[in-house]
Amino acid sequence: MRKMTVLLTVLFLLAGCNAFDSSDYEGLIITKDEQSFMLCPCEGDPEAEYPIYEIFSDEQTEVEGKRSNIADIREQDKVRVWVKEGENVPIIAEKISVESASE
Repeated sequence: MRKMTVLLTVLFLLAGCNAFDSSDYEGLIITKDEQSFMLCPCEGDPEAEYPIYEIFSDEQTEVEGKRSNIADIREQDKVRVWVKEGENVPIIAEKISVESASE
Protein backbone atom coordinates (compact mmCIF):
# COMPACT_ATOMS: atom_id res chain seq x y z
CA MET A 1 0.00 0.00 0.00
CA ARG A 2 2.84 2.40 0.84
CA LYS A 3 4.50 1.77 -2.54
CA MET A 4 1.22 2.54 -4.28
CA THR A 5 0.89 5.84 -2.38
CA VAL A 6 4.46 6.85 -3.29
CA LEU A 7 3.89 5.89 -6.94
CA LEU A 8 0.67 7.89 -7.14
CA THR A 9 2.32 10.90 -5.52
CA VAL A 10 5.22 10.81 -8.00
CA LEU A 11 2.84 10.46 -10.94
CA PHE A 12 0.75 13.35 -9.67
CA LEU A 13 3.81 15.59 -9.38
CA LEU A 14 5.07 14.64 -12.83
CA ALA A 15 1.65 15.29 -14.36
CA GLY A 16 1.85 18.89 -13.12
CA CYS A 17 5.15 19.47 -14.93
CA ASN A 18 4.93 20.39 -18.59
CA ALA A 19 8.43 19.88 -19.94
CA PHE A 20 7.25 20.74 -23.46
CA ASP A 21 6.21 24.27 -22.47
CA SER A 22 9.56 25.49 -21.17
CA SER A 23 10.82 28.54 -22.99
CA ASP A 24 14.33 28.91 -24.38
CA TYR A 25 14.85 32.43 -22.95
CA GLU A 26 13.15 34.50 -20.27
CA GLY A 27 13.80 38.02 -19.05
CA LEU A 28 13.31 41.75 -19.56
CA ILE A 29 13.50 43.56 -22.86
CA ILE A 30 16.09 46.28 -22.37
CA THR A 31 16.15 47.76 -25.90
CA LYS A 32 14.01 47.20 -28.98
CA ASP A 33 14.05 48.22 -32.62
CA GLU A 34 11.97 47.15 -35.63
CA GLN A 35 13.78 43.86 -36.29
CA SER A 36 15.12 42.72 -32.92
CA PHE A 37 15.27 43.28 -29.19
CA MET A 38 17.89 42.82 -26.49
CA LEU A 39 16.86 40.48 -23.69
CA CYS A 40 18.41 40.45 -20.22
CA PRO A 41 17.67 37.34 -18.13
CA CYS A 42 17.98 39.46 -14.98
CA GLU A 43 17.49 37.42 -11.84
CA GLY A 44 17.20 40.27 -9.36
CA ASP A 45 20.79 40.53 -8.13
CA PRO A 46 21.88 44.09 -9.02
CA GLU A 47 25.55 43.21 -8.47
CA ALA A 48 25.57 40.24 -10.86
CA GLU A 49 26.43 40.35 -14.55
CA TYR A 50 24.02 38.66 -16.94
CA PRO A 51 24.41 37.79 -20.62
CA ILE A 52 22.44 39.93 -23.04
CA TYR A 53 20.79 38.17 -26.00
CA GLU A 54 19.77 39.80 -29.27
CA ILE A 55 16.61 38.11 -30.47
CA PHE A 56 15.15 38.70 -33.91
CA SER A 57 11.57 38.30 -35.08
CA ASP A 58 10.18 37.50 -38.50
CA GLU A 59 6.75 37.35 -40.13
CA GLN A 60 6.06 33.93 -38.55
CA THR A 61 6.82 35.02 -34.96
CA GLU A 62 3.74 34.59 -32.76
CA VAL A 63 3.04 37.00 -29.89
CA GLU A 64 0.73 36.15 -27.00
CA GLY A 65 -0.05 37.33 -23.51
CA LYS A 66 -0.21 41.01 -22.53
CA ARG A 67 0.67 42.19 -26.07
CA SER A 68 -0.88 41.06 -29.35
CA ASN A 69 1.87 41.75 -31.90
CA ILE A 70 5.58 42.42 -32.15
CA ALA A 71 5.10 46.18 -32.74
CA ASP A 72 3.34 46.51 -29.34
CA ILE A 73 6.22 45.00 -27.36
CA ARG A 74 8.09 47.64 -25.34
CA GLU A 75 11.23 48.02 -23.28
CA GLN A 76 10.86 46.63 -19.72
CA ASP A 77 8.28 44.03 -20.80
CA LYS A 78 8.93 40.66 -19.16
CA VAL A 79 8.85 37.94 -21.81
CA ARG A 80 9.38 34.25 -22.43
CA VAL A 81 10.81 33.33 -25.83
CA TRP A 82 10.80 30.09 -27.81
CA VAL A 83 13.26 30.05 -30.72
CA LYS A 84 13.21 28.27 -34.05
CA GLU A 85 14.85 24.86 -33.99
CA GLY A 86 18.29 24.51 -35.50
CA GLU A 87 18.92 28.23 -35.76
CA ASN A 88 21.67 29.58 -33.55
CA VAL A 89 22.87 32.80 -35.14
CA PRO A 90 20.90 34.95 -35.39
CA ILE A 91 18.43 33.86 -32.71
CA ILE A 92 14.97 34.02 -34.32
CA ALA A 93 11.91 33.90 -32.09
CA GLU A 94 9.19 31.42 -32.99
CA LYS A 95 6.89 32.55 -30.15
CA ILE A 96 7.02 35.38 -27.62
CA SER A 97 4.83 35.36 -24.53
CA VAL A 98 4.58 38.74 -22.80
CA GLU A 99 4.18 37.89 -19.11
CA SER A 100 4.01 41.44 -17.76
CA ALA A 101 3.82 44.66 -19.69
CA SER A 102 5.47 47.98 -18.94
CA GLU A 103 3.35 51.12 -19.01
